[in-house]
Amino acid sequence: MVKRILKITLNLIIVFMCSIVFGISINSAVENSHIDFEIKDFKEKGIFQEEMSSNTEKYYKVSRETWMDESPSFKIFDGKISYGGPGDIIVGLDNDIRNYPIITESISYLFGGHTASVCYDEIYDGVTYKSNHCIESKPSSGVRCVNNKFWNDTDYQTKVIGLKVNTTEEIRKNAFHYMADRIGCKYNTAFIFGTKHKYYCSDLISRAYKSQGINLNYDGFYTSVLDLVCSPYTYISFYKEFKNNVNYYYYLG
Repeated sequence: MVKRILKITLNLIIVFMCSIVFGISINSAVENSHIDFEIKDFKEKGIFQEEMSSNTEKYYKVSRETWMDESPSFKIFDGKISYGGPGDIIVGLDNDIRNYPIITESISYLFGGHTASVCYDEIYDGVTYKSNHCIESKPSSGVRCVNNKFWNDTDYQTKVIGLKVNTTEEIRKNAFHYMADRIGCKYNTAFIFGTKHKYYCSDLISRAYKSQGINLNYDGFYTSVLDLVCSPYTYISFYKEFKNNVNYYYYLG
């Protein structure tokens, strides 16, 4: 009798886990398709900027629509491009796991890569923040503020998206303060299980905006990097891709 119960329980667990994997796979397929369309549409609107471009860097300006925020899509610090403006969300589509070809591509497809939020130039709670820094959460460090120059590393990310949250400047700044207040918190390795004082990268950003009444969780499950791009509350303001040893930049301007 006990063996029968254990067998049934094990079978139920297997079915449950398979259902989760299947659901995540279908959901990720839909989200990746959505993101591919958004990127393609954004790139097609780009107009080549010859005066800014070189053999290794090509710039394409995308005209803003009237409802879009006029804050900068990028800045230049010490000759290096700094993605996004204050309060923007930066998304890398390549997962941190390297040197495992099939596994790396699969995880990137299912969950995306990494995300961080650009800081404001201000002193908050006695700490000075700069707009060439961002707040992120990493397994090795937890929530921290760091110079965002790592986004320029083409060995780290070949595709980078800058997102603006379509809301007021006050709400974006309040969300930034929420994240700043969590610096030092540990990384949440549970992912699909929310924890009160631990955060993974996209979870931190999602909860910051949720505190302001904005839900960036596109599918209503755990918040992945893909959710942030697909959210109806965000739109692309910047896109960089690296191919054939050339950086291609598309930006709202």
